[in-house]
Amino acid sequence: MDNITEDANVSTDDMVRQRAFDCMTAIDNAVLYRINGINRPFGYGVSVYYPPYKNKYKSDYEDISFAEMNLWAEYLSSYLDIESNDTDEPSVDTGADDNTIDPNNPNSVIACTATITSVNDFDVAGVNFVLGKVSGAEIQIIGNINLPIGAIDVSNPPNFTIEPEINWNGKWFVIGDGGSNYLFAPFKSFDFAGVDEDGNNIYYAQMSAVLLPAGETDWSTEASTITLVFSVVTSTNSGEWAGEFISAFELSDTGPTPVDIKTGDKIKPIYQIITGGDAIEVPSSNSITLGVQGLDLGLLPVPAGDYKIGYTAVDYSENWGEDYADITVQ
Repeated sequence: MDNITEDANVSTDDMVRQRAFDCMTAIDNAVLYRINGINRPFGYGVSVYYPPYKNKYKSDYEDISFAEMNLWAEYLSSYLDIESNDTDEPSVDTGADDNTIDPNNPNSVIACTATITSVNDFDVAGVNFVLGKVSGAEIQIIGNINLPIGAIDVSNPPNFTIEPEINWNGKWFVIGDGGSNYLFAPFKSFDFAGVDEDGNNIYYAQMSAVLLPAGETDWSTEASTITLVFSVVTSTNSGEWAGEFISAFELSDTGPTPVDIKTGDKIKPIYQIITGGDAIEVPSSNSITLGVQGLDLGLLPVPAGDYKIGYTAVDYSENWGEDYADITVQ
């Protein structure tokens, strides 16, 4: 459904747009009842079990009545077996038209482009834009957001290349306490959710964080890992945007459980730290304490220093390719 929505709103081909809208209408007419979970607030349409990689496949799916009535489970098993034999990662070649940027200068923008080439036909499952701050031998990932492939230039065979482009102005998303305290938001997903009645694009973004309830002081025993969900609306005319906090949930063996964020709670974003090729997740050394205005979302210049910006690409066998450009923020 996401790809169809992208075609309907992004494609420049009138016939593709019309057919995508017709397909969306048919799907809407087929849905008799809908309920949204807290981790998919903008979910809609229909779905079918389709794990992205073999190690995500649950064999007990074969025992449910739907799988026993048709060949879907057999197809999944065969497809994922073929996929698991693929060991060739996508080729990623990132470039930038400048290596310095001043976030306080509105005319200072870096065009970060890439050529992503699939080795086995069109075998690219996802493309992410990545922003990382360099500190000695460490890279702290501030942003790692997925890009809609339907909105990226894709060549025809036999080349099968994808050419994303991000114009970065030296700023990034921050979460704040409604006052002057803020921390950079390491979003791990940024998904297109649809279009509102005014034609503006709606996205929902998620990030991991550690929550310490109000009144508690021990982060090691009283804190829990949660996911924060935000909505972001961007104007298709002016490019202006607005964001707000939607909900929070905690993952468990039985699925996501809602978490109530209250005044006095403390939050630490969780950043990915890369050292020598190894990646670990580490909570921020700083926290924000929620005030009466709750949790807000903003956009601020990143601190001066050395950064890496670029792209990662993953194929349908979970082989990853990556490449970055070195940038200095003034």
